[in-house]
Amino acid sequence: MRQAVVQGIHISMVMSGKKTKPMSRKLGTNQTLRGKKSVLSSVPNSLPSLVKAYRMQEKTAQVGFEWQNKEDVWAKVEEEIGEFQSVANTGNVDRIEDEFGDIMFSLVNYARYVGINPDGALERCNRKFKSRFEYIEANATQPLSDMTLDEMDRLWEESKGEKG
Repeated sequence: MRQAVVQGIHISMVMSGKKTKPMSRKLGTNQTLRGKKSVLSSVPNSLPSLVKAYRMQEKTAQVGFEWQNKEDVWAKVEEEIGEFQSVANTGNVDRIEDEFGDIMFSLVNYARYVGINPDGALERCNRKFKSRFEYIEANATQPLSDMTLDEMDRLWEESKGEKG
């Protein structure tokens, strides 16, 4: 029975495009198919969501639940974007949020796969956004609420030359 279950898992992972290793190398000494302990049990629930997603994917990759190459990972990102687009205008907030979460989870996986820290990348983007918006505020010749988006966008583009 156990051999059939193992073969079934291997077959389903091959069919889904995941990298596989022999099951004897996948299961650690404290993990079983029926699972007394999950490989994810060491990932604290208290982590910020972005960090938790990265750690969960890192842990599952250690046991072979991993895509073959970065093109496959990116294809998953595109698939999730398509699923999001198909529900984005439905008004079903739960479905929209689920699909948006799937995009983020897939992007975190892609970042992990290519060696980027997604939390660090997002923080860098936050700092860049803040710097550019503060440039707009400092260089606006009138209150921002009186400016058009085009006027603010010109200052935004100008800020890129000033601060990178």
